[in-house]
Amino acid sequence: MTSPAASPAGAARSAGVPDHRFFLSAFLRSWGRHDPLPSRVNDWETPMSEEHPVPVVLLHGTWMNAYGTWSYIAPKLVARGYRVFALNYGGDDESLLGRRRCCFASGPLLDATEDIGRFIDRVLEATGAEK
Repeated sequence: MTSPAASPAGAARSAGVPDHRFFLSAFLRSWGRHDPLPSRVNDWETPMSEEHPVPVVLLHGTWMNAYGTWSYIAPKLVARGYRVFALNYGGDDESLLGRRRCCFASGPLLDATEDIGRFIDRVLEATGAEK
C-alpha cells in the first residue's frame, strides 16, 4: 500500500500538474506515475479559512487513483477556498496494475482502512479541524 504520509512538498509537487476535464485523459496522464495527485491538494501549511473551516478529504474508488478521480474537481474546490486533501491508497505490488507499475487501488479495500485513517488523522492534526 502507498504511504499516507504525503510530504509537505506534495502540494508543490502537484502544482504544475494539468487539470483534466475528462476521465480518460486523467487516467492516461496518471498511468505509470508514482503517487499521482491532482494540482493544489495537500497544502499542509495554509490555515483553514473562517468561511470553510472543515477540510475536504477526497477518497478515490477501487481500481482508481487520486489524480484520475479528482484532477478536475479538486483544483476547483481549492479555488473556492476549501482546503482539499487526497491520497493514493490500496496499491498491491502483486496485481497487474500494482503500485510499482502505477498507483491504482488494486488491493483489498479493507487493507487500506488503516492508511486512510492515518491520513485523515494527519489532516485533522495539520488543520486543527475537529471534523
